[in-house]
This record gives sequence, C-alpha cells and structure tokens, in this order.
Amino acid sequence: MEELRSTEILDREILEDARKKAFKILKTADDTVKAAAARWEKKIKRAATDIEKKYAGRLEKTRIEVMARLPLDKRRARSEKIEAMLRDAAAKTFAGFSREKLLAIVEDELRLRLDFCREEGELENALKADSSPEFFYLNMDEDEAQAIFGKLLGKAYAPAKPGKIALKKANTTGSNNTFPLMGINSRTLRITASIEDAAETLLQDKRAEMLEALLAGEGKDD
Repeated sequence: MEELRSTEILDREILEDARKKAFKILKTADDTVKAAAARWEKKIKRAATDIEKKYAGRLEKTRIEVMARLPLDKRRARSEKIEAMLRDAAAKTFAGFSREKLLAIVEDELRLRLDFCREEGELENALKADSSPEFFYLNMDEDEAQAIFGKLLGKAYAPAKPGKIALKKANTTGSNNTFPLMGINSRTLRITASIEDAAETLLQDKRAEMLEALLAGEGKDD
C-alpha cells in the first residue's frame, strides 16, 4: 500500500510539473505573439503616418500647381473662345457675300500665289508638260474655274486643246468646305486658293478691328 501511495504521489508530481511546463510554454508563446502583434501594429501605424504625410505633401504640391496654372488656363480658355468667335464672325461674313464676290476673292488669292511663284521663277517649270500639272477646283462650276485659270495663266500655259484647260474636281472626302476653291498641283509645285485662305489673311490683318467690334476692346491683348 505504501508503494502504491508513493507511485500516486510521483504521478501527481510529474503531471503537475508537466502542467507547469506546458503553461509556461503557452504563456511564452502568447507573450511572443502579443509582442509580435504590437511590433506590427507600430509598423503599420508608422507606415500609415508616412503615407498620410507623403499624400498630404503631394496634395499640397498639386494644389499649388493647380492654383499657379489656373490664371494661365483661364487666359487660354478665354483666348480660345475669342479665336472661335473671330473665326465664326469671319465665316458669317463670307457666307453673306454674293457668288460673284466669292469668286473674285478666290481669283485674287490665286493671282497673289501665281505672281509670287512667277517672281521666284517656279511657275514656268511647274506648268511644263513634263511636270504633269493638274488644275483642280471645288464648289464652283467648271466654266467659272476655266474662266479664272484662263485669265490668270494667259500664255504661261498652253493646254493640249487650245482655249481649254483640262480641269479636275478636287476630292471632297472628309471636308466640310462649302466655299469655292481652286489650285494647281504639279511635280514641282502645289498652289491652293480658297475662301479659307482669304479668311485667315483677314484674321491676321484685321484682328484688332474685329476684336474691337466683337468685344469693345476687351480682347485686343489676347
């Protein structure tokens, strides 16, 4: 009996010792996990703080850039609006002209270009047969184009058929142009005369006057 009691006591001591060791191991593991979690929480908070500071810095930099660019953007938008108004005004002006006046404008534009090319010594070569000159027109009758070409070219170009220049209707693909247009295309030279060219010249030469009329002087510096 004495031996049995001794064995029971020993078993209890072994179990108690094992329980204490297990508790100690579990506590150590729990402490390790808590410590690791605390470290990760600090890292996360630090990273979040860094991100917030970095984002705040970028946000402030962007705000400063936007505020600095705002006056320029406003000025650009105003200039674009004014430019659109000028071009619309020019288009409406030409749209109100008679057919005869539009043809006269195109003729003048073509004359200016032909005279320039003639002075530069380029026109004669461009009109030679080996340069394969093509005479094109758009938004006008062939007879109208024939009359203008004949008047401006005179003896500078001798067509295959006397008194008749071979004309070609210009390609209108992707174009919204409704005004008369004409020109010459050869291997050495391309000349185009149109109402758009005249309108561009008008915008350049008469911009101040047009701005004065449209904006009462407010946009002359744009």
